[in-house]
Amino acid sequence: MNFDRLCQLLIAFLSSIIVLFSVHLFGFRNAVGTFAGFSSLHDISAGHTLTMSESPVKPCLTKECPVKPCLTNCTYQDKYRWIFLENRLLQTPWMILKLVAGILRTLIVYFTSLKTPSDEDIVRYVENTVLSLFLLPDPDAEDTCNIMLEVKRCSLQNWTSSCFRNIRMVYDRNMRVILSFRSDGRLVTCRSLMMEMLFFYHTASLHTKFHLYSNSLTEYIVDRDLQFLLPSTKTSLPLHSALTTLPISPALDVKTRHQQPWIHRFLTRVFTVDLTRESLIAESGDLTVFNEIPALMRKSDVPFLRYLVKCREAVAAAVIRYNLSLGLVDPLFYQIIVHAVDHSSSYSHSSILGFGAGEFLTNTHWSAVFRSLMFRWMMVKPSINPFFPNTLKHISQNGFYADIYTELKSLDLEFSFDFADVITASIMY
Repeated sequence: MNFDRLCQLLIAFLSSIIVLFSVHLFGFRNAVGTFAGFSSLHDISAGHTLTMSESPVKPCLTKECPVKPCLTNCTYQDKYRWIFLENRLLQTPWMILKLVAGILRTLIVYFTSLKTPSDEDIVRYVENTVLSLFLLPDPDAEDTCNIMLEVKRCSLQNWTSSCFRNIRMVYDRNMRVILSFRSDGRLVTCRSLMMEMLFFYHTASLHTKFHLYSNSLTEYIVDRDLQFLLPSTKTSLPLHSALTTLPISPALDVKTRHQQPWIHRFLTRVFTVDLTRESLIAESGDLTVFNEIPALMRKSDVPFLRYLVKCREAVAAAVIRYNLSLGLVDPLFYQIIVHAVDHSSSYSHSSILGFGAGEFLTNTHWSAVFRSLMFRWMMVKPSINPFFPNTLKHISQNGFYADIYTELKSLDLEFSFDFADVITASIMY
């Protein structure tokens, strides 16, 4: 049994003790609240199993998207009360214990198995995350094995108000060797710095865009009382509230960096990265990538993207089967599939690599490497309370998600991936 798994089991045990004590003390229904007729933990976790004849949604096979990407509605509102309370009861104890276990785990990794990124590590990371959307044959090379990744515009900033504005990397697909790497026109040779730039552009810019449909989708489901889709409302709102407004966010709030309470100063030392919350939110607001994603996925020959294309077809089939608007295909696809798959693959391909926490320096201080490892453990690793999961595997009583999960299991076999069991119905981490 690996150390990560041992940590998770220990956290799960302690977290369950806290939750069970809370339930005993306050009663689950009082602690979580009831919503839309749900009266038990099973109903809230699994949703109500519907057949086609029971579907409350009238046929609405229109391509017009009823859900738009945005980061509004993060704050507490009465109609979302149960989501905030459920998250506070079921996920907060888990995250606190995960923080403690993460410090121990990171110390062990730092002193025993930390690895300097190699060319193969960097190429594998790019090809197995949504960064692969940007992979194209190098137009300046005759050899078709030369692949280019180009980031043309990046608005992220760290606390010193510096960052990079663009990246251009070329590598040999067959030899798995990086041929050139330039940032803002300057040649970069340090592999750790390359990995740091790619990782934080991926996690703080590109990946965060796949969060943007979640709040609107939650509002759409709640307002229409779509009970069989309620699993897709869990945790998203309180998670986004914490990331964008609260002092426990791993992104720095430059304006109040030195005036936060002790818990924020502690987290700053443990797993906060040096990228600012203001620039992260501003960067997430650039939505032009959504116009390009479907075409980029369809024409790519990268296995990771071909897998996602097949997954989208599975979501589309379920949407049609349940008479939902075709405009919900992409919001559900990004929230259910892309988000979880990207988290899982990003963590598995970077968990022991040594690079900084967003300073983008060639000589990285050991404390920055520690914070970077902690950030990946806390914020990138797929991790939810296993006693109250929201994975498709554990809500298979719900026909809508069961259909998607069955198809994903077969796709895992076809593409030799192992994603189906970590995919959640909502933005859980």
